[in-house]
Amino acid sequence: MGLGKTVQAIAFLNTVYNEEKNVKLLVVWPAGLIENWRREINTFAKELKVFCHHGFNRLQSINQFEDYVITLTSYNTLTRDFDLFSKIKFNVIIADEAQNIKNKNTQNAKTLRNLNSISRVLLT
Repeated sequence: MGLGKTVQAIAFLNTVYNEEKNVKLLVVWPAGLIENWRREINTFAKELKVFCHHGFNRLQSINQFEDYVITLTSYNTLTRDFDLFSKIKFNVIIADEAQNIKNKNTQNAKTLRNLNSISRVLLT
């Protein structure tokens, strides 16, 4: 709380993007944090095009992911849309408030574990 984890994670994602422009980054969080992540990215990494995949505003096909560098979604939405997310190879997946997946037998943990990514970062 208040340690700057979000800003540090955004700096990391920005570094990944600057090293290789054609990247797919995913941030998963509890639904209540959507505005925090969006605001922080727009403040500290404006060049990273962000899509908030949540509620009624959700991507329908993997081709739509091409328009964005970072996709933000909640644990529950990720679980619901696993078929879509499972078709994408992410460079980095960040799971914020990782206590949501501490029990490896939960659907949230299984969903996150079964995504295709090069790197994963858990924030807690």
